Amino acid sequence: MATRLWQLLGDAGAVYRRGGHTALTRGAFRYGRQRLPVELWPELLLDPIGAADRRIPVQETPDIQLAYEGNYRESLPRPLKAAEGRTLGAEGAVYRYDDADVVGRRPIVGVDGRYFPPSWLGVETAFFLHQEKYLKRNLPLTWSLRTLLGSGPDRAIDTGFLLLGERSLEFPAWHHEVLPKLQFLEAYEEQTGESPTLIVNADLGQFHEQSLRLMGYDPDSWVDPGDGAIRVRKLLVAPHPRRARGTHLHTTALDWVGERIRSNLPDRSDDFSKRVYVSRRDAERRRVRNETEVVDALRDRGFEWYEPGRLDYEEEIALFSGADLIVGAHGMGLASMFHASDAALVELFPRGGATEHYFLTAAERGFAYEFLSCDSIEEGGNVRARDRDFVVDTDELLSRIKRVESAVETHSDGETDVQSETVR
Repeated sequence: MATRLWQLLGDAGAVYRRGGHTALTRGAFRYGRQRLPVELWPELLLDPIGAADRRIPVQETPDIQLAYEGNYRESLPRPLKAAEGRTLGAEGAVYRYDDADVVGRRPIVGVDGRYFPPSWLGVETAFFLHQEKYLKRNLPLTWSLRTLLGSGPDRAIDTGFLLLGERSLEFPAWHHEVLPKLQFLEAYEEQTGESPTLIVNADLGQFHEQSLRLMGYDPDSWVDPGDGAIRVRKLLVAPHPRRARGTHLHTTALDWVGERIRSNLPDRSDDFSKRVYVSRRDAERRRVRNETEVVDALRDRGFEWYEPGRLDYEEEIALFSGADLIVGAHGMGLASMFHASDAALVELFPRGGATEHYFLTAAERGFAYEFLSCDSIEEGGNVRARDRDFVVDTDELLSRIKRVESAVETHSDGETDVQSETVR
């Protein structure tokens, strides 16, 4: 009990440091909501695919063969090894729900009185089995009472397309999992001649709006339910390409998203290095403890260090779009690497804390990939292996960089590192 209480206090402190009183109050409210009796909440829709009124094929999506091509297979982390093999393209169809309700700030979909989180559609992983918890966290408390009293949604639209995911507010997930859905929307529009309204989370930030504008969508093209609900005569939901460890990974249209965003950027004259070291020095976890030593060693190889979180949105795109060799610890700072046209990535992990996300991203973009597992620093309790600070062996890092340089030279001579499979 004492351990659990200490952990809760630690979590509350972290929320306060990130977002202040407002975030802490909101977090406490959500925590309390989740402990209300199940009977107070509407029924879950456990088979949203089966409940759809129509399935509409709109495009073909590529599969790839995900394989580690480096020289250190004997020490390849288990999550990367488990991710190897055929990686599926997300299903190339959208599902239509007639007369659906879209409810809440992080929208839940209601169909004939039953509800489901739309970001689960097409995802069969243990990551999404906590449906009841998600519903209780995000469906407004007042909605059940309103429906009992016969009070309907606040607004109505004819055709809507859901552009969201469970983690829509996070920078990496927004770009890697949500924006690719716009390709489904545009394929649907071309096929049908319809122009659905985008339905998004209520709490979009500056980078969400900037990215949507650069994708060609102005604020007049999207709406959110706020604290209420929207009745949609024809609601379109694309399968969610969530990547979860231990399951089938799904590729996305990252190349399409990156090309669209970059094509709409104004001309810039940023002077960024083509060799980029991504720093996490101001992060709360997964920091490189001997970073000064690492930066000094990399500088001799032509690298400059950057903190992407301190750049504005367009600067971050420019940084990565001009990069040809990227080194950094796994984390949000690497999220924009997909903007590079032909690069290599050396990803740093604390030992025992590898994860496959950027391994897949590199494969999707055809980048050479290498990893380095580093000695982690075990301080305090209840810290996951992937979140521990660590120390980099600079000699080993330089050795792996040289290996990647050789792979890039080979790749530029015409060999292919990632082979595409037949489209689905």
